[in-house]
Amino acid sequence: MTAKRNVPDVQVFISYRRETGSELARLIWDALKRRGYAAFMDVEDLRSGHFNTALYNKIEQASDMVLILTPNCLDRCQEENDWLRLEVGYAIKHKKNVVPVMARGFQWPPLGFLPPDLAELPNLQGVTHSHDLFEASIDKLEQLLIAKPRLPIRKKRVWVGAIIAIVLIFIVLCVFLSRLGIHNKISLPNYIIEAKKCFDRKDYACAFDAYSLASDTDLQDIALHRQIEECARRGHLEKQFLERYLTLVAQHPQQAVLHNYLGNAYMMIDPQDKDGKASQQYETALSFDPKLSSPLANLGIISYRAGKSDEAESLFKRYLAVEPNDAQGWVNLGLLYIDKVQKNTEEMIALREGENALRKAIQLEPGSASAYKALGRLMAATGSKKEALDAFQRSFALNDAQSDVRQQVELLAWESGGARFPGINADDFKTRGLDKVDANKPAVVIAMQSLDQGKFQEAEAVCQEWIKLEPDNPLAWRILGRSYEGQGRADEASQAFDKIGILSEPNKF
Repeated sequence: MTAKRNVPDVQVFISYRRETGSELARLIWDALKRRGYAAFMDVEDLRSGHFNTALYNKIEQASDMVLILTPNCLDRCQEENDWLRLEVGYAIKHKKNVVPVMARGFQWPPLGFLPPDLAELPNLQGVTHSHDLFEASIDKLEQLLIAKPRLPIRKKRVWVGAIIAIVLIFIVLCVFLSRLGIHNKISLPNYIIEAKKCFDRKDYACAFDAYSLASDTDLQDIALHRQIEECARRGHLEKQFLERYLTLVAQHPQQAVLHNYLGNAYMMIDPQDKDGKASQQYETALSFDPKLSSPLANLGIISYRAGKSDEAESLFKRYLAVEPNDAQGWVNLGLLYIDKVQKNTEEMIALREGENALRKAIQLEPGSASAYKALGRLMAATGSKKEALDAFQRSFALNDAQSDVRQQVELLAWESGGARFPGINADDFKTRGLDKVDANKPAVVIAMQSLDQGKFQEAEAVCQEWIKLEPDNPLAWRILGRSYEGQGRADEASQAFDKIGILSEPNKF
């Protein structure tokens, strides 16, 4: 008879707080079992023996501990006899691979709160659990485990043959593709595709989790960090954003990109950077990578908000010397000059430089609502009301969710002689359903008020007359498109919105 090999009963020990983590623990236990791991959670597997001794024996057998972290689960860990503390402390003491799985809503306690035997927990590489992307979370967890899935003994021979066959097929395929000269990258992982789906349906917490999983595979991919930040901003996930980058910086203290985004996380919570934490992270990022440009722009924003305009100007220019094609960088510089114009600080120079910066931004990104908005502010500050109205209208046409820009449009339309219909008599208006319209009001005011009141046909009629007077006004086309939408005329709405893009090209302004 062949002697049995000494194979441990447990590969992965799952530790969790009973009150809040049992459901997630069971899901992970079941997922690991299905993938071939000998996973253990005491409620499911412990059958006999003294509780302490049996649990410690299981931990000793395992190579890995999966620690389920749910909201407030570490609050009782200062108590010496707390079971979660005892389990995790024992695993750390015996050099087990502890992998935290952070459920939604979990936050690390303040620095110094955890007892010495658990102090290293926040520095361990873990997984952010996502209910919507559960399998992707388990994929990431599996990558962090030391243990490897087991194969049933009776199926080993079959599996070995299958593996050999797969390897041979793979080699043949690689040779075939190499001869064809095909070297395309593998398509995006499923969790990035899912992240985009979550983002499109405005489930920003789901998208945040998915992009985080993707980013964990390549922490130098700045595009993924930007997506994570955008999800945090739109979904008001400031604390989760901060926790993520605090953890990553602790794990990778010399990666400049992570320090930059930790600075962004601090800025999201404290836009004025009153305690200097964001500035410190940006300076640290530059010390590790002087060629990284983003910290320069961020330090410029902090200086601008602190009223240090000369320092901000220098930083913005240093940034643009490295990133001359970043439209938002030129917008930031333009806003700085607007501030100087309003304060009468070197007004003529600031006016010229500000307008040049903002027109450069528009040239680089014709669809930038923020660039047109800033240009409108600059023109308004110098008393150029017609130019200001034109810029604000273009900004609002590109993003009609800006209530402050709408106020400027309405105000300037009255003050600067915006398009009106004095040449159209009352009978003409009645035939188009406009019998209650005050023809002396600016067209933009009439159109927006009609749209607000759900009078879509009236808004359409106003816009069509307005476009006869100002065919190149993108806001007229925006409101016309909205009026078509309100009537269920999707194709016509799409054509109107397409017109906005054409009118936003630099040679049209």
